[in-house]
Amino acid sequence: MSDVVASQVSVRDLKTHLSEWLGRVQAGEVVEVTSHRKPIAHITAVKSPVQGSANPLQKAIAAGVVSWNGQKPCQRDHHRRSRLS
Repeated sequence: MSDVVASQVSVRDLKTHLSEWLGRVQAGEVVEVTSHRKPIAHITAVKSPVQGSANPLQKAIAAGVVSWNGQKPCQRDHHRRSRLS
């Protein structure tokens, strides 16, 4: 899969105006970075994950079946169980 390059930028200009170039990339533009007028890299935006590719836990959270408060999970003692005599 080849991306269509919309703009070229030299390493020097990229370093000087990094925020501006990253904003253009974030907006979907593909930027080719050059050094001494020779292409050395492409910068592309990170693609968001496909809706159907979420893992089962993410799907359960999205469906409201389980919730997460953002805290580190605490481990429960699985060895202590009530025994019926």
